[in-house]
Amino acid sequence: MEYINILYQFIRGDLSNEYFEKYIYNDQLIESNIGNDLYQSLIEANFKNRNAVADIKNLINDFLLNNHPSKCKCCLIKNLDRSDFGTDFSENIFLHLKETKIKGEDYCWISLYECNVCHQAWLVAQDENYDVFYFMRLDNTQIQDIESNNWPIIFDNYNNLSIIVSTSSRFSKY
Repeated sequence: MEYINILYQFIRGDLSNEYFEKYIYNDQLIESNIGNDLYQSLIEANFKNRNAVADIKNLINDFLLNNHPSKCKCCLIKNLDRSDFGTDFSENIFLHLKETKIKGEDYCWISLYECNVCHQAWLVAQDENYDVFYFMRLDNTQIQDIESNNWPIIFDNYNNLSIIVSTSSRFSKY
């Protein structure tokens, strides 16, 4: 069900408002998949208005929770994201994540994790200076590269972790 993935990508911030609005207008099955009430709210929404978009994301989130609840939190984590240590969100994430590989002694804060529910792979860095976890969603090519010890370098500079993610992401709130 591709439309569910699109809805999750939008609410977590991985799809632009413009892309999502075009998707809603162009997908011929979306109304039958999400129901007339939500569909009407989406096509009537002003996607250029920040408050309207926040309201729409809340409606979509409610729809997903009621109709397509996720068994893990992976669908709510942005492609590049962060979460504070000890929050309910980070605790819930790690209920389903299993560390499968550590980058190495020189990069002990970086590990490969896999969700034992949806099997999504994550590059995870732990910043103990700021008590934050950093996440990067991985695709199959990146996983194969890591298995060959060719790791992404995005989290390699421990001192710059907060800069990398703060400029490209928001704190997960769901």
